[in-house]
Amino acid sequence: MKLSNKVYDVIKWFATIFLPAGLTLLTALNAAWGWALPMESISATVAAVIAFMGAVMSFSTSLYNRGGCHDD
Repeated sequence: MKLSNKVYDVIKWFATIFLPAGLTLLTALNAAWGWALPMESISATVAAVIAFMGAVMSFSTSLYNRGGCHDD
């Protein structure tokens, strides 16, 4: 899977900054305001998305390091 540097950077930002921070904010607000959000389902979904993005990044990095991924 060939990812450009820009796409890789966006995926990395979402997986390492945006999604964990967003989930933390949502969890805190849910507890503080007594919202009836199904946090267990939301947390599991976000964790699955983060894991998938991490797998895509790892695969892309592996290809790049082996010389199989070049920006042409």
